[in-house]
Amino acid sequence: MTPVRVAKISLVGFLAVAMQISVAGQLPIAGARVDVILVATLAAGLAAGPEAGAGMGFGCGLLIDLLGIGPVGLTSFVYTLVGYGVGVSQIGVLRTSRLIPLLTATVAAPIAVVGYVAAAAMIGRQPFMMSDVPSVLAVVTISTAVLCLPARRLMAWAFAETTSSIGSVARW
Repeated sequence: MTPVRVAKISLVGFLAVAMQISVAGQLPIAGARVDVILVATLAAGLAAGPEAGAGMGFGCGLLIDLLGIGPVGLTSFVYTLVGYGVGVSQIGVLRTSRLIPLLTATVAAPIAVVGYVAAAAMIGRQPFMMSDVPSVLAVVTISTAVLCLPARRLMAWAFAETTSSIGSVARW
């Protein structure tokens, strides 16, 4: 992996974490918040495959966990699985349209929320009141559907291989 590609991926991951903490974390909608980290994870899986989705989910999720937002490792665990699953689901797609990634992300978002709640329950934590689960599911699913396609384009840019002029000169 080239240093430019690593820098682009790191920049996009950092921006996702910064947006989650600064903007999305401060603007509750119906008692729930937009999950920018989940959108970034799903977009990475959709744009660049299972390894990219798992890597983005693990890296951004762990950073969020280390910043004290949840139990350490819980977000990274759930988002790694979801990012990998979304990436795997795109491998078998022969002809992509805008609708397939949108539907995939829209289905994966509530799965991620339920997975997070289930994983938190297994370790004895309750991330939010169980009466808030329907509103959290609605807000996360709708916001993911709205942000999925622009985020996928951003992730495609970040994970794209860059060609340098040196490489083209070497071919001559």
